Amino acid sequence: MRLLSFFFACSFCVLSAAGQFSSTSPTVYFSMGASLPAGPSWFTDEFKLGVGGSLGVGIPVGGQAELLPSIGAYSFFIDEEEIVGNSSASVSGGTILAIPVTLGLKVGFSGDGPVGGYFVFGGGYYRLNFEDLTINTGRGSVTGTVEGQNNFGGYVGMGLLFRSASGTAFFLEPNFHGMIPTEDIGGESDAVRFFALKLGIAFEG
Repeated sequence: MRLLSFFFACSFCVLSAAGQFSSTSPTVYFSMGASLPAGPSWFTDEFKLGVGGSLGVGIPVGGQAELLPSIGAYSFFIDEEEIVGNSSASVSGGTILAIPVTLGLKVGFSGDGPVGGYFVFGGGYYRLNFEDLTINTGRGSVTGTVEGQNNFGGYVGMGLLFRSASGTAFFLEPNFHGMIPTEDIGGESDAVRFFALKLGIAFEG
């Protein structure tokens, strides 16, 4: 809830400032998709493909450029086979949830036709939440806990926007996220990195 309040407060400030420079209405972007670990090794080895989504507001700042405050949530599921191998033990929990609250810049490069391309990049605050991991054996269970992490990070990506006559559009956007490491996790201090593939809808002003 505090992250949402922070996001909407930042969006209001950016919208108010951008209103001084542009009379064009903002665009709301909503997406769902897949998320895939990219590093470090403990992340890629022990976690697998997850799901994610994001909500953003594009504020025109001139030409084909938009400021893009956004909030996302990307989950990564534990790879049970990697944890317990061929044993009879089972695993529950262990999901990692990454929540980025960022300010980006989206720059189009193909005009106002029915299909448009764009680059996007930005940075901000990244929260990592770790669900408790429980390993169940025939003789009992063991639960491990990892505290959540607050990080700074950034992202870069590009996409395609498919416009319709109704004022809505659909978009496909792969991007890459990387965080500045603040603590060791899994014995490594490498930055947590992941890919996100976003399929979404845009409500253009």
